[in-house]
Amino acid sequence: MEHERLAVSRPVSGPAEPSAPGRIPGRPPAVAPGPDRRGRSPGSPSERGPGRPGSTFLYGSSRELVNVLLFAAAREGNRTVHWLDIRTSREPTPALDPTALGWIDEDHLWTVDPAEALAPAPDRAGAALFEVVRKDEPPETLARLTDFLRLPARIQRILAEPPTEGAPRAIAVANADRARGAFPAATLPPILDAVAGAGYALLVGFDGPPPGGRHLFDTVVRVDGASVRRWTEATLVVERGRPWPGTPGGTRRPLPELPFAAEALRRATDAL
Repeated sequence: MEHERLAVSRPVSGPAEPSAPGRIPGRPPAVAPGPDRRGRSPGSPSERGPGRPGSTFLYGSSRELVNVLLFAAAREGNRTVHWLDIRTSREPTPALDPTALGWIDEDHLWTVDPAEALAPAPDRAGAALFEVVRKDEPPETLARLTDFLRLPARIQRILAEPPTEGAPRAIAVANADRARGAFPAATLPPILDAVAGAGYALLVGFDGPPPGGRHLFDTVVRVDGASVRRWTEATLVVERGRPWPGTPGGTRRPLPELPFAAEALRRATDAL
């Protein structure tokens, strides 16, 4: 299965016709530079320049609540949101999920089976590199292209689409817990750097106890709440970073005090 887009009113369909191995649609976009001489990546929190998109890890014990907040956080400040949903055709979509609620533009809605998930593809990078590289490319460009070609296939597809000029954009990965073993912590830094370097904010939603690699994200947020239906009793805890004004690390805020979250949650419960 190479990739697929689906309309929110349809169940998950069969895979699209796969592209030729090692090929991507056009030249990869500009992605983050490789590590400097000290081995640090400019995409890491300590090296990120002003205005560079960040990464967010959002987790909790209610899948519906996490997914609605993931959508709300991705929409906050971004005109375009690509929604990458990790699930199989056998797994039902919760009634209060952003896809079931019709909030996601079908042109920006992607699905991937957990068996394939977000695993990098290092075996394809070398072969594909020869198809896009010029002989006079500097080493820094080669490093960026290699990192891009090692990205998961779905993220490559999204990043290769022409952007709207100057429009902030984000990739929201929903239900990442379903692919818990697919992306060990060691594979995350190149993914985070390449996505940020291409001009996208990356937000990942996770249901259940979080993995150890969450510290690699610029921002880590936990939502404590039982369900969307009881969202007024839920709180949001910022474990790392400063995702929104007035929410530095260590902040605990009731969800009703966060306007962007409260608006999305009211819309969801109005659909009941």
